[in-house]
Amino acid sequence: MTIIQGNFRVIKAAPDGDSIRFYPNNSQFWDKLLPTRVITNRAGGAQLRLDSIDALETHFNPRGDSIGVQHQPLKLAHSAAILPKLFRRLLGYLAINDGSMSLDKFPDYLDSLGDRLIILPDGHVTGFDFVVKVEGQNIKLTSQPEDLVFLEK
Repeated sequence: MTIIQGNFRVIKAAPDGDSIRFYPNNSQFWDKLLPTRVITNRAGGAQLRLDSIDALETHFNPRGDSIGVQHQPLKLAHSAAILPKLFRRLLGYLAINDGSMSLDKFPDYLDSLGDRLIILPDGHVTGFDFVVKVEGQNIKLTSQPEDLVFLEK
């Protein structure tokens, strides 16, 4: 496992579910991540996408007139949640499923998209479809969200 020391810079941002920049102490260390190609800005920082459950309840701006940023109701914060990437993929699948709500082909759909990830702490590199289990109309992750690191396409 390669560890790159550096700093995250979150300036005037709401990083939950967003992107933040990581700046290594030595930008030459990006080369150690081959075969993954890291795209950096002029200062050597790379964009990291945070896909996390926390994105469901922070920095929510409702449509229409509002008193400002709001949090989801507390009882929902302690109920079931869905990983934002899984939610987006499910919406995409249902949109092309000719009105059917069947999830039978959802694993095949995920596989066709080619989303890659690393499962921590083992460093297992695989497809998103590997960690999504479908049983009838139920979907669940086979790994904890905090153990999944999605690779940028």
